[in-house]
Amino acid sequence: MYNGVSGSLIGGQLKKDVSVVFSEDKATISYALWEVALPMAWVKSHPVIDDLLHRKIARAEALAHPVAEPLVSLLNAQGCFTSPPKPRYSLREVKALFDPLRSEWYAAYYAHPAWQRLRHGQASRNGLLAWLIHNYHISRAAGIVAARMAALGKHPDWSTFFRQDALEEYWHCDAYYSLDTPLLHDVGPEEIKAYLPLPSSLAFEEHTLQVAESDPLGHVLIAYFQESSIAFESDSDDFYQTVEQQYQVQGLFTPWKQHIQIDVEQEHADGLGQLLASDAEVDAAQLERALSHAWLAFYFLRSGLDDILQQDDSGRLQLRQPPVPDAGQDTMLGCLGRQVQAMDISPRLSATDMAHLHHGLHASAFRALGFARGHDQLIACGRYAQKLSRRLPAMDKTPAPGPWCVALVNHMQEAAHCPSTWLMLASLLAERVQDFKLEGEWGAALERELGRTLAVRRAPAALLQLDELIARCAANHDRVPASLLNV
Repeated sequence: MYNGVSGSLIGGQLKKDVSVVFSEDKATISYALWEVALPMAWVKSHPVIDDLLHRKIARAEALAHPVAEPLVSLLNAQGCFTSPPKPRYSLREVKALFDPLRSEWYAAYYAHPAWQRLRHGQASRNGLLAWLIHNYHISRAAGIVAARMAALGKHPDWSTFFRQDALEEYWHCDAYYSLDTPLLHDVGPEEIKAYLPLPSSLAFEEHTLQVAESDPLGHVLIAYFQESSIAFESDSDDFYQTVEQQYQVQGLFTPWKQHIQIDVEQEHADGLGQLLASDAEVDAAQLERALSHAWLAFYFLRSGLDDILQQDDSGRLQLRQPPVPDAGQDTMLGCLGRQVQAMDISPRLSATDMAHLHHGLHASAFRALGFARGHDQLIACGRYAQKLSRRLPAMDKTPAPGPWCVALVNHMQEAAHCPSTWLMLASLLAERVQDFKLEGEWGAALERELGRTLAVRRAPAALLQLDELIARCAANHDRVPASLLNV
């Protein structure tokens, strides 16, 4: 007989995101993309079921009663329960923990209003193009990111897998997502290639590149999350057909559907899942780090839909083409002078983000120094590394940063392979955050380097993209979750 014992176990409770709604005739349980309804009369006739759904007891206590076992098994299979914390996890356990999170993220992603605007033909041509080109940019990044993991990743066995993955993926953006079609009328393939990535598209690409270098498990989880969307193949086909009809672009998505078929036939998602079918273990800190990295990838993908809505302007067609240097901007210093305005954003940044930004810029300064070759380049990068090494904030008790602070740090890390570009961007960032500025004799080598270095065609675009990320970092107050193991 059930005695209504109160749950005291750590873990095994229904997760906070599991919704249980009681009505007169039924109890409806919803989690992520899944839902089930139970007759209310049956729930009330079994107090153990009623207490479980009211979160009065945990999974283990419910399982002590045979009547609850089928429901507990069903809820467990959907990932509805929290798990007790452990010091180490096998990769099989990692996959079991990640699958429910993946479903939660899909539910949030596909609930975004951008999808309905496209489905009903309410998005303008600018909005439609922004969405199409965002997908091109995500496809273009796939081969690059896989190659980064293959070349620099810290897991030899997985690097072999991603070496083959890079060879399979790098050409797909050209074959399936290049949008080389008369259906888009006066927008040709060169305009598509030159379209300046949306801030979230850029943040996603650079985040996944940095993760590929530093966190093999995080990289696998991100790739697994992306490829597992193949489960929505039928829904995607219906959506593409509807959008083609709404915008009178029949056949536009035929290459996309062909690409989906390749993913189905080659079983990409299953292949990634097999990497996790192992008894090899990771510690809890490694797992938390990997989950945070995967969450950030999801966050930037969903933010991409926000960016698409911002481009949804019903006025004349506006393509995000990169600015080009003016006649008087023949050096990086000239380009920087045009972009710079007196604007110190330091008061708008939290102390947490300032600390993470300081550490991230510090790390990227040493990365740039490691790629420096010319004399003034070497001295300027070294001066930055030296300045940022002083008063470096302690990070042992610093909370997680905001997503756009992470994006800003990733951007500087990615820029560091070209020290002159990094110095130009670091100088702009220093104008926005005055604590990072090199002045007087410290900045002499910097001015010589930027004043002598010819402006590459991309310099104005690089400055603009950095400023877009800085603006997001200053205005956005979202945080990376402190823990994703028991959400």
